Amino acid sequence: MKCLLHSILTSAALIILLVILIITPVSAGNTGKISGVVKDKSTGEPLVSANVMIKGLKIGASTDINGEYFILNIPPGTYTLTVSMLGYETVNSSNVAVIIDRTTTRNFALEQTSIEGEAVNIVAVRPVIDKDLTASEQVVTSKVLENSGVRTIKDVLETQAGIFSDNSNLAWQRGSTKGYVRGSSMVQAVYMIDNLSVNSGLVSDNYSGFNTSTIEQISVLTGGYNAEYGEGRSAVVNIVSKEAPDGLHGTFIGRVRPAGVYHFGRNMYSTENNDYISTGIDYWRKESQDENSRFYQKDPDSLLQAWRKQMTPNEVMGKYAERPEYEVEGTLVGSVTDELSFLASGRFKQGVGIFPQAIPYNPEFNIQGYVNYKFSPEFKFRIGGFVGG
Repeated sequence: MKCLLHSILTSAALIILLVILIITPVSAGNTGKISGVVKDKSTGEPLVSANVMIKGLKIGASTDINGEYFILNIPPGTYTLTVSMLGYETVNSSNVAVIIDRTTTRNFALEQTSIEGEAVNIVAVRPVIDKDLTASEQVVTSKVLENSGVRTIKDVLETQAGIFSDNSNLAWQRGSTKGYVRGSSMVQAVYMIDNLSVNSGLVSDNYSGFNTSTIEQISVLTGGYNAEYGEGRSAVVNIVSKEAPDGLHGTFIGRVRPAGVYHFGRNMYSTENNDYISTGIDYWRKESQDENSRFYQKDPDSLLQAWRKQMTPNEVMGKYAERPEYEVEGTLVGSVTDELSFLASGRFKQGVGIFPQAIPYNPEFNIQGYVNYKFSPEFKFRIGGFVGG
């Protein structure tokens, strides 16, 4: 009885500990913030109690006595800010980019008005110099991913400064990461998705087979980053998944590579490659009549048949250039209620090798998803995972 009670208490303690670990502040390395000052356009005086709201997120802040405002725990993305105050015009500022672990500054000057009119629209421009950036960081947003047409994390990283991929290593294509960052191996980098490490823990390798349609933002730190990333000796790659504040949003991607030769030169089994491979009956007759040949006095027809059998590949290897490659990927992200949201995504690729190989296809897949429940603007519970290979 005592053993049973001890087991129950131990299990309960572990469950409570797990819940405490999972219910984490949403600001822990996965969000950014917006700050700024709101002033009177004519006098330059700070405006108190002006409302600054983020469209679509239902969060915002009011200015203090100095006209300053701070909006915290904002998921990365591009938003529109709405600034309003009684007796002043309403201003909309679009294209405001929020980056993880960074502060975006947006200042406003409102003009007094006695009659309510149309809102003033402003398009924000990202500053050339980020004053709060103390590390070497490169940020790739979901919009950039969509416009560039990249297929894998490898493709994204290859476009970043200081990163070189080892294309000779097929591990890139199997969801792991190989290459170099400023001369250091990629296995010395820290890969994180939604603030959780994806290092295998066994072979010092990082999983990178995530579906690009699920990514809201990728932050690549290559130097000067905080001590919280102490395990990263070459770089830190922080991936943030998409979240939908309302509605349902879906993405479907299909890719096809037609059959054909995708390496330099002709088909590897073409009879046009060289005379040695395309030898005919005349060659073997000459060999059978040469006293110095090991084929002396052998039947030329039998020699030719044996040679063709040896040089003719099996059906799988011989038709390596006749198989098309295709890939499909689908993602659905949305909110069921204001508190409950989810993401579900799957990808399958029927890969085909560029060179002849013993198997006809190199299949790849990745399935990932999560379910969020937000208890408050500061705390949320997430359960999720991924599997791929």
